[in-house]
Amino acid sequence: MTMMTVTRPRSATLLTLLVAAACGDDGSFTTNLTGTATDAVTDTDASSSATTTPSTTGTVTTDSSESDSSSTTAPVTTTETTTLETTTTSATDSATDTDTDTDTDTDTDTDTDSDTDSDTDTGGVDAELCVHLGGMDGIHALHQGFLGRVVVDARINAYFLNAAVDAAKLTTCLDDQIGEAAGCAGVTYSCLDMKSAHLGMGISALDFADLAEDYSLALDQHQNSHPELSDGDKAALLGALGAMAGEIVEDPGDDQTSYQRVGRKPAIGAMVGAIGEVGTFLDNVAKDFVINGFFLNTDFIRLHTCLTRQLSGIDGPAVYGGEVDPPAPDVDPGVALADPCAAMTASHEGLKNPNDGDSPIMYEDFVALVGDLAAAMSSAGFAAEDQAVMLGALEPLCVEVLADPNECPGNSQTVLVKKSKLALPIPDDAYDGSLASMACVELPVIDDGINFVGQVAEVVLGLDHGRIGDLVLKVVSPTGTVSTLMSRPGLAEPDDDGQGCCGSSSSLIKAFPVTFRDDGLVDAEMMGFGAVVCQDDGFCEYFPSPGAGPGVDLGDFQGESSKGSWRVCVGDAGPGLGGAIDAVTLIIDKVKIQPKP
Repeated sequence: MTMMTVTRPRSATLLTLLVAAACGDDGSFTTNLTGTATDAVTDTDASSSATTTPSTTGTVTTDSSESDSSSTTAPVTTTETTTLETTTTSATDSATDTDTDTDTDTDTDTDTDSDTDSDTDTGGVDAELCVHLGGMDGIHALHQGFLGRVVVDARINAYFLNAAVDAAKLTTCLDDQIGEAAGCAGVTYSCLDMKSAHLGMGISALDFADLAEDYSLALDQHQNSHPELSDGDKAALLGALGAMAGEIVEDPGDDQTSYQRVGRKPAIGAMVGAIGEVGTFLDNVAKDFVINGFFLNTDFIRLHTCLTRQLSGIDGPAVYGGEVDPPAPDVDPGVALADPCAAMTASHEGLKNPNDGDSPIMYEDFVALVGDLAAAMSSAGFAAEDQAVMLGALEPLCVEVLADPNECPGNSQTVLVKKSKLALPIPDDAYDGSLASMACVELPVIDDGINFVGQVAEVVLGLDHGRIGDLVLKVVSPTGTVSTLMSRPGLAEPDDDGQGCCGSSSSLIKAFPVTFRDDGLVDAEMMGFGAVVCQDDGFCEYFPSPGAGPGVDLGDFQGESSKGSWRVCVGDAGPGLGGAIDAVTLIIDKVKIQPKP
């Protein structure tokens, strides 16, 4: 018996944790990571031998002719840097150098030198950082390596190993974001902004730190094949990643969910454990004779994965039933995209326990399973608060696990409806087989949300009559089903029409009512061992005997709607000895889920 699923399915949009999200939306680009393009333009002034090398950031400027309004020009140092600030510089055909030195020269010589800058970029050249990363192909390779690390990292892969995650789309968004930020020509990021992309995912500071670590390791690996990628480049990329934390992290204290508080997926997997790992859930189950018979043919590797994912999805990121192909042999083994963890009902249907006579799963079995889980969580050090969250989330699964889900708490109740001191006359010698010829007492059953008949448990009648052999007793449900409780004891009537004579001569008195129930001690056809039934013979409980009348027993009403007006009717098929109904009690065991036929 597996205890799985679900849970709260969570939306798995694009679990990007880093710098990408669901593609296709026109999200604003919030990352200010930009490679600086430094174009050294050499100006040769006709009136001065000074050379200027202005640094332009973000835009490469091509000058075919340049005028210098300063005859005294201070040299400008050219540096190659990677910056986290995006600066836009307008390119003009005439570059004017303005020197703010206090020594002002009024020389207005115009440079007419035909010397032309050899870098004639018109916006189609990759910036320095893009080149260092290996262009878009290199960036894509970087992210392939990064995501390869993430999916095998148990600390955070629960966000990614869900079928709803579109890995190709995720990679494209990530490539475009870093490509635009690194200054790769023609690349534009059009996916969601970071805050929108991660809203509601509950990402903790620890999740973010672990993912940043994976990105750092991926950069180190990438540097091996791209030695032009400097440590400064890597630092700039990681610095930009760190700046995104405020937009991505929703749980800065790592304590807003039980998933985070207990230690995330690794801690949950360790608590689920395996047979032989003392104190773990699966070891507890294996040693529990009450339920271990259900597990004789279980694939425990698959069970471990499914239980871990189920518990990691209660208020964490895993989506039970949304499994993918394992990215490595030891990562979520036993499941696959085409073979996900099974739904609760399907995975438990038909299970038998050979330790208990091949009985199906009953409520006491579910209680034992939950007890074993609680013990494992305690051994693992899970706080009472977190145990309550997890056990509370699993409690509703009872209806999906049990052979009879109405055994689960809150799914059944017993109602008793009674009318007394009625003094309702029974028409003498009027019964002809119809309900209209009988005296009927109406008993209303209200709609309280639990409205299916599990069983009509009892019908109790207190009445006065001189000859039970004349009496026919029937129950009618709100839907019109008729079941006969007793039909003229002592008379084998061929038809239910009130004809023929005569049955038992015993009588009934209201002070000694008779009870009809399916597990009664005596056949109702045998009623009348003493002069006054129940008072003289001590037999007060009977099981239905319909004779020629409709129905079999009180099980005739199982599965019907219980709400509405029920009727208990008494007919008299013999002359001379009348009677009256004093009291009627109807007891119904109601259930929430319609019983299977």
